[in-house]
Amino acid sequence: MTEQECFLRNAMADHGDAVYRLALCRLQNTADAEDVYQDVFLRLLGQNAGAWDSEHLKAWLLRTALNRCTDVRRFRLRR
Repeated sequence: MTEQECFLRNAMADHGDAVYRLALCRLQNTADAEDVYQDVFLRLLGQNAGAWDSEHLKAWLLRTALNRCTDVRRFRLRR
């Protein structure tokens, strides 16, 4: 397992529940919340976040989830 995979796995274990609950609370739809969850952690793979402390990582994940929820709701309104 690479260092990036290990980092992602730990981030998902530590903060995944909070990201999913936030998305579910905002979107009121489990399928959309799961999509946001996946998108947030895929975006984390593209970040150079290995040196971030736990609180900075959590803040980034939650802010990214909020932004993605806004995008999903905006897309829904345009359909």
